Amino acid sequence: SGDQTKMETVADNIIDMFHNYSGQSKDSEKDTLDPVEFKKMIEVELPHFVKQVRDPKALENFFAKVDGNKNKHINFEEFMKLFGEFVVLSHEKFHHQEGGPHDHPHHH
Repeated sequence: SGDQTKMETVADNIIDMFHNYSGQSKDSEKDTLDPVEFKKMIEVELPHFVKQVRDPKALENFFAKVDGNKNKHINFEEFMKLFGEFVVLSHEKFHHQEGGPHDHPHHH
């Protein structure tokens, strides 16, 4: 549908991406990410994030943090909390890059 707003398109893209990975493994939980699917998604979709993560255990710890109910599966709601954090971090980093397109004047 060509008359979608940007926001609607973003929402669709996020849902599509989640389903792209949540359906991969043979686990019974079709609409969740298991640790393998999660790791693959992060590596493919957030390569720059992965490069910044030096600790190989970091992704596992990250998974554990996002997996609120500790059932070794990340559902869409848990995933959206993670995605929200990621976007917030990206926004902060954006403002820390001096001379960015939205560089705010700093008053001293």
